[in-house]
Amino acid sequence: MGGQKMSENRGTPTTSSTERAHRNREISRVRLGGASWRTIAQEFGVSERTARRAFEEHLRGVGGHYLDPFLVVMEAVAIYTDALDRLAALAENADNTAAAVGALRSRVATARELVDLLSLVGAIPDGRSKWITYAELEAIADVLFAIAREHGIAAELAERLEREPRPLAALAQAIQNGGSR
Repeated sequence: MGGQKMSENRGTPTTSSTERAHRNREISRVRLGGASWRTIAQEFGVSERTARRAFEEHLRGVGGHYLDPFLVVMEAVAIYTDALDRLAALAENADNTAAAVGALRSRVATARELVDLLSLVGAIPDGRSKWITYAELEAIADVLFAIAREHGIAAELAERLEREPRPLAALAQAIQNGGSR
């Protein structure tokens, strides 16, 4: 077969480690883009199990020592999202009321776990008071940008905030100083 090695089991073609690493990286990229395992398996011509293993192998990285936390969190979010979708379908298509209630309870618990994960990694505020502060800061930012647009300096304000290492602290200091730092 054109020099391609065949594995012992089921005659599945094997690839070189470089080709496999490239394939695993591509599978990870597609998975993090939100594709389902079924879609990935079809796209890459592998089983769903092989696609999952390829993704896990990519996460472990070279030598099994490197684990990219961002990829791990993204995969966890993808798993939670998939679970939420499947539980919604189960609740909708349940054979009886008890099954529907069970699927809905599981969906609520899964959603809570997803929110906890996102809070833990700092993707969303944790706690009610931080959500209120976050909402207030968004409202303040909206007002500031409206004023900046009225005065033709919105682009300058955005650029300055991007350069500022701690924009909220700088904003608070400017307000305390009457607009100057």
